[in-house]
Amino acid sequence: MTVVIVRDAEVADVQQIVGLDARCYGEITEYQTDDPSGMFTERIRNAPGYFWIAEVNGVVEGLLSCQPTVLRPELFDSWEQCTGNGTFAGTLDLNSPVVYVAALTVSPVGSSLGITDRLLIHALGIGIERGKNLA
Repeated sequence: MTVVIVRDAEVADVQQIVGLDARCYGEITEYQTDDPSGMFTERIRNAPGYFWIAEVNGVVEGLLSCQPTVLRPELFDSWEQCTGNGTFAGTLDLNSPVVYVAALTVSPVGSSLGITDRLLIHALGIGIERGKNLA
């Protein structure tokens, strides 16, 4: 039986999150860090409740991370600028109605189980509950 659970990411999940990114994209080289574990850890800590994972039988097969941001969409320049180099440091504003989606990663296993839709629906519901109106 396949069990899919969507939940908030925790620092304890970072090793699996980095592993998912590596499986889907290869080694992380495009980020402004040589420490992807540290980047994801900071992202989880800086924007609690805005980073979700999807587990399939206990294995992380998808993730969606976003942040309410101090930036207006017309000021979005680069991923690095919009996300504080992937950590959300300096760009987070929990009261902002604007949400910047930083990452959506789903493995082939997750895709076959509809995890992309599950993560997006989960995030949409939370965004509505929290008064967000632009992503």
